[in-house]
Amino acid sequence: MSERAAPAQDYESALNKDTDRLAEFEDHRTGLIHKLQHALHQTPSLVPLIVLVLSIVIFGALLGS
Repeated sequence: MSERAAPAQDYESALNKDTDRLAEFEDHRTGLIHKLQHALHQTPSLVPLIVLVLSIVIFGALLGS
């Protein structure tokens, strides 16, 4: 059996191509929900705090005193 040589992969040829476009990573969304989502992703410890505060408010309203 003869083995076929795998075709050479020329990854360096992509380096020679000049591109005028750059990758854009800026997010242009500015809504309230997006700001809340961004804050929760940046500070995951806010989630348990929100649950705790809402639980206290709901149980306080239900039990009343």
